[in-house]
Amino acid sequence: MKQVFVEQTRNVLIKVQTQSEIALRLASYGYTEDKINEGLRIHQDAFALIEVTNDNQKNNHPLYLEYIKLRSELEQLYTLHRNKALKIFRKSPDVLGDLFLAGTIPTTYSDWSFVVERFYCELHANKILQERLVRFRFSLAEIKRGKQLFDQMQKARTNYLKQANGHTDKDFENREEIITLEQWMDDFLIAAELALEDKPRLLKALGITEFSI
Repeated sequence: MKQVFVEQTRNVLIKVQTQSEIALRLASYGYTEDKINEGLRIHQDAFALIEVTNDNQKNNHPLYLEYIKLRSELEQLYTLHRNKALKIFRKSPDVLGDLFLAGTIPTTYSDWSFVVERFYCELHANKILQERLVRFRFSLAEIKRGKQLFDQMQKARTNYLKQANGHTDKDFENREEIITLEQWMDDFLIAAELALEDKPRLLKALGITEFSI
């Protein structure tokens, strides 16, 4: 389904940004940070198209309601954790930047989910930041809970898109937003397979082994 393809695209590109070894290898094929951000912007256009198209059909679907339940729980937890982190790191502008804490919380799903995922991934991977958080009673268990909840929410959303009786591919196949994303991802997948062909572990971690356009 085109909807699942759009979801997969975002997940893959975010993994490139959060896994340094993969990012380094892809950069040698021209997929630098700027190029990956270009792909995410193209994804955002396709994502917005699908969101608008589905708005009138999803609200009572049980899988959608499960996703909304998890998202609401995550929104509350992230807001709490974000406020704590803003106070703890208020004199560390570089950290605030790394955790995407500058400015307001994004309102669109794509932008919001991006900053939430980066927030928890960065904290989960950085022991120095963890030590400072623990000093102010922000435990590693809380970080893991946020990361786990994000993963559960994303899975619930993907399940909804796979199984909902919404629009078919015919509703999207001739739309410029989808075609542009497919073309961009086609070249990206070729580069990723070449860049990681001697590292099957990284190729699997990137999540493109079951990717199809």
